[in-house]
Amino acid sequence: MVEYDYANLHPRILYAEAGLIPPDDCYSDVYPKCPGWVMPDPDNMRKAVKIALNAMLNAPAELKRPPSAFRRKDCNCSWAELSAAILERHHLIADKFYTGQGLRLQRIDSDIAEYVMLHFAKYNMPILPLHDSFIIRSGYEESLEKIMQEAFHQIVGSSIEIKEKKPSHPDKMSEAERAVWSKVQLQKDDMTPVTDDIYELLAYMETGHEKRLSIFLDLGSNG
Repeated sequence: MVEYDYANLHPRILYAEAGLIPPDDCYSDVYPKCPGWVMPDPDNMRKAVKIALNAMLNAPAELKRPPSAFRRKDCNCSWAELSAAILERHHLIADKFYTGQGLRLQRIDSDIAEYVMLHFAKYNMPILPLHDSFIIRSGYEESLEKIMQEAFHQIVGSSIEIKEKKPSHPDKMSEAERAVWSKVQLQKDDMTPVTDDIYELLAYMETGHEKRLSIFLDLGSNG
């Protein structure tokens, strides 16, 4: 299985709508202005910025208190200092923060996902959306990346960076199993229809996304 992800999807949508070029990483290069500030672990800092930025986009008014997932130790500053630094970093789209953009962006997100899924449904090819990414059988990387880019361009009117992600559950598939599966898929013609795997997968759509992911990986390893 392979997984491809839209990088910084929601902030990049806002930059695209404004006709602006976004930063390479919307969650980095945020520097709070507080006395004696020391840069924490970069991964923790990025996580803190991502949580804060998305909370600020979802909120209909300025947040006086941080979201529950906020941890001061991840950014070494207060909520007020971090949110102010994010507004400065993204001053070009600052008017979008605290305006309840969340639901609108989620609708665009779902329209993009629908576009991608309907494309592969035409070929009876199972594909699993997971947050801002998609998981598909190895050997279809080029097709997936192309359609993800096409979907974003059709719906948002711009291009976006798409990255391959490491498997979310490596315990479900060893490196050897993944290599064998990839080799088998590459030997097949592009878009080879599968059997009734897809109906077995769809039968679990009422369960949590983690259980669906586990089932999807099991189907792939037994295909």
